[in-house]
Amino acid sequence: MRFRLRHSKGTSTLSNVDETTTFAQLLTLISETTGFQKDFISLKVGYPPQTISPENQNINLVQLPQIKDGETLTITYTGPEPQNVQSSTPIKSPKKQHSANKSTFSTIKSFGSSSKKEKYNFRCGEGYLLRREIPDDNSCLFRAVSNLLVYGSQENFYGLREAVSNVIEQNPEEYPDVILGRNRQEYINWIMKPTSWGGAIEMKILAEMFGIEICAIDIKTLKMYQFGQGMYPTRIILLYSGIHYDAVTFNKSLLLSDYGNNDVTIFPSNDKLVVECAIELANLIKEDHGYTDTKSFNLVCSQCGEKLRGEKGAQEHAGKTGHVQFKENK
Repeated sequence: MRFRLRHSKGTSTLSNVDETTTFAQLLTLISETTGFQKDFISLKVGYPPQTISPENQNINLVQLPQIKDGETLTITYTGPEPQNVQSSTPIKSPKKQHSANKSTFSTIKSFGSSSKKEKYNFRCGEGYLLRREIPDDNSCLFRAVSNLLVYGSQENFYGLREAVSNVIEQNPEEYPDVILGRNRQEYINWIMKPTSWGGAIEMKILAEMFGIEICAIDIKTLKMYQFGQGMYPTRIILLYSGIHYDAVTFNKSLLLSDYGNNDVTIFPSNDKLVVECAIELANLIKEDHGYTDTKSFNLVCSQCGEKLRGEKGAQEHAGKTGHVQFKENK
């Protein structure tokens, strides 16, 4: 059996694990791989993430249907910082990189579809924080979260919509009409549609589901919004343009050959320096006007072609017509 481990230091791989290995032995292997103390390791798998903690820790992996070959195991560590394992994000101090266009990093747009060079990166200690572009297809929030938490995979993003919908349906007191801004059942059905944008409600739910803080930096204001703040030891970081989410990762190299294998996607929640660097990265994009003012931007309805102004205009049009597909009219 083979597993991908996702944890606060990045990712690791466990290969050639026999299916007769016990759960306790699996924890030992994870401990040896990550440097985390075995007694402080918690495992989650699947969508929505499910904690795996059998009463009998000597049970064989083959007897645990949740743990499948090729599974991504999310590791939550609550113990002391290991002393003998070097952090995969050895960030020392930010150093402003005045010209983002001078980057030698070449990446694949939308995680694999073109050879366009990555324009935005910010030097941060022994490496760089990078903006990883997410496809602009109305599911960018779900794709970005999936990419960061499943380390480069956007295949399960639709499962996140379903999981969010289920949480709302099962918690009517926490998510009443007034919080959702519309009838509960309408919202539950609406968020399942591939044309519906996710936002603050979805980030709050996803943070709770994955047991991780989700931070979104508004490029226009450089303000960071935190979901699950102070509740979890690790975080992921997104960039928000006003209408679109991209992912933030760390890499020691700007070489294309290191892309995808060495990206660090998860950061310690107490690492203030990473936040400083991420805000500087957002500022580079802001300087190029890489954001949209949702109060005044021009939109066109993809369903009827009517031209609209601002988010308010889109909301009013949706209320009158039921149309929910819009695109920016530049």
